[in-house]
Formats: sequence, C-alpha cells, structure tokens
Amino acid sequence: MLEKVSNQKLQLISRSSGLTYELYGTDRLYLSRANRGGYMLLFSDIKSGTVMFNELAGSRVKIQAERKNGQKLIGVVKFYEKTTNKDSSRIRSAN
Repeated sequence: MLEKVSNQKLQLISRSSGLTYELYGTDRLYLSRANRGGYMLLFSDIKSGTVMFNELAGSRVKIQAERKNGQKLIGVVKFYEKTTNKDSSRIRSAN
C-alpha cells in the first residue's frame, strides 16, 4: 500500500510480503525495490526537475513529468494490493 509521498519519490509497502518498493522520478521514472538494487524503467528521457507526485484521496497519486522533447506526461495511479484468502487471514491475525 501507499506509505509515503514526496515530490520525487513514492514509497510502497506490500502488506502480504512486507517488501518495500519505491517509485523515483529523476531523468527517468522507475520502480525499484528499496535497498535491493534492480529497477523497472517506466519512462526515460525525462527533463530534470519536472517530475511531481501529488497524493490524492483513496490511495491515488497524480504523477506529472515532462520529457526532454517537451511531451507532457500526466496520469493518476491508484495503488492497491490484491490479497488472497490466505493473505487476508494473515493480515487480520497480525492486527
């Protein structure tokens, strides 16, 4: 689930696995597992300083960026985690 939002980074934590993921905005937009290396590139050729994350209601985040060629990227992403019955019982018992 969505844990923390700053201007150029989102932090997500999986309730079922406990793993932490981060979505970064620099000269590229990419998803990484926190402190574990490796990443999944989402967009490249981003103009430095143009990535903005704004937290909205309902676990949603507005993401804005501009590519080096001037193309504007704007999207709203809703973060959620699909759980199985097994995961749900584990989450309930942990609370």
